[in-house]
Amino acid sequence: LFDLDNTLIDSDAIKRIALQRCGCEEIENLSPGELRHLSPPKLLARFDLDTTMDKYWGHYISVLKDSGRLLDVDIPIVLEKLRLSGVKIGLVTSSPRRPTQAALSHFRIDNVFEECTITWSRNLPSKPKPDPILKALDTLNHDATSAVYVGDSSTDLEASRAAYVDFAIASWSAMPDEDL
Repeated sequence: LFDLDNTLIDSDAIKRIALQRCGCEEIENLSPGELRHLSPPKLLARFDLDTTMDKYWGHYISVLKDSGRLLDVDIPIVLEKLRLSGVKIGLVTSSPRRPTQAALSHFRIDNVFEECTITWSRNLPSKPKPDPILKALDTLNHDATSAVYVGDSSTDLEASRAAYVDFAIASWSAMPDEDL
């Protein structure tokens, strides 16, 4: 199982530009850790930005398509080799479905995750709760004891531990969470 943001794609850079396009002039004052750990709704509220989440995600997707990048150019090759070798692969992210699908499609890795893509939902507790990982395991009909969750943050680590799934740090990440 893989996380998306800052594990497969450099979403911090995308988030920063999307917030600027929403009118956030103070974005440069945020530390990388604050940017990473505050959700878009919390960031919009913190800077008292009068914009909707749809507008933010629209900017996010636009930036993604214009200048988004994978954290490693070999990610699609590695994912495809895993899939072709019979490894069950899933994506577990706290991002909503629309930007997740846009990212997977843009980087041409959507086919790798077509069997299992778990995104943020009002009906499912978010990480660090184990629920998204457990849902992915259920979707893949896979046992937790032989699964691995690859992520970049302490939230990912907590979620994997709570689901009794091994955790692997995405050491190629632009900036793995300093708490790991």
